[in-house]
Amino acid sequence: MDEVGTGELQQQQQLINNLGQIEVSQDKRIQDLEKQNSLIRARESKISQDSKKNLQRAFGAEGRIKDLNSQIRSVKYQINSHNSRESKISQDSKKNLQRAFGAEGRIKDLNSQIRSLKYQINSHNCNYVLNKINYKK
Repeated sequence: MDEVGTGELQQQQQLINNLGQIEVSQDKRIQDLEKQNSLIRARESKISQDSKKNLQRAFGAEGRIKDLNSQIRSVKYQINSHNSRESKISQDSKKNLQRAFGAEGRIKDLNSQIRSLKYQINSHNCNYVLNKINYKK
């Protein structure tokens, strides 16, 4: 029985050694998994921080875009107002030009009438002088 007991003892010792190696291997595996888990958490944290920064940038950009769109609408309104005033000024200018050309035409007509009257007056004066001369004779 000594040999059987010794063999069993050796087997048990071998099993204990194997279990110890398995336990060490399991501990190492657990440490590796914990290390990987820690790295994953660190990456997730970095990604989360980057995502927050990107969201903040996006919301900031969205606010700036809204401001720019508001400024664009304001400029469009100013342009439309300016164009409307310019159109009104243009219409007024056309009316003033038409009045000026109309007045110019009337002035030409009046000048023509004045020349005609001057001619008639000169003619009348000449006839008057001739009549006086002829009357004295």
